Amino acid sequence: GQALCPECNQRKSNDMPGSIAPRPFQAESMEKAKINAREGKNSLVAVAAPGSGKTFMSLMVLNELWKKRHINTALIFVPRFNLCEQFESESGVFVREMGGPTMGKIFHVKNEPPLLGRAEDQFGIVTTYQSLISDPTLYERIVRRHRAAVVFDEAHQLGREDNPNRDIVSET
Repeated sequence: GQALCPECNQRKSNDMPGSIAPRPFQAESMEKAKINAREGKNSLVAVAAPGSGKTFMSLMVLNELWKKRHINTALIFVPRFNLCEQFESESGVFVREMGGPTMGKIFHVKNEPPLLGRAEDQFGIVTTYQSLISDPTLYERIVRRHRAAVVFDEAHQLGREDNPNRDIVSET
């Protein structure tokens, strides 16, 4: 695992072969998500280090849940703007590289409705924790109207004293 800037990460992923094989922890997370969905459980916590393939793992889990018709959209929250761009970019690569039917793309959005339906191939959204804090009802409406998966990337950052988003922990 390497921590790369979005441009280098994109360049590296463009060199990957067409068949994408999950790492053991990614495959385990996919299997656990499918089991949880079958059993009616609505949460999954995966602990993965930066640079280990968290975004790819999230995309694989979302795609599996979509294929099994457990979800029809996804909301992804990340701590920083650059991670929104990276998630959006990697979702495009994922959709292109996966064989067979896949969910649509995940687009970075700001708090400007409509969040969904911006493009025909849009499956979900990625935005920052700050966007969620500034208008939680905007996202709550999506969750209430759709079978939505919600991903909190780097959620461990939310409780840190130096994190401006730490109040979200007590509000949710």
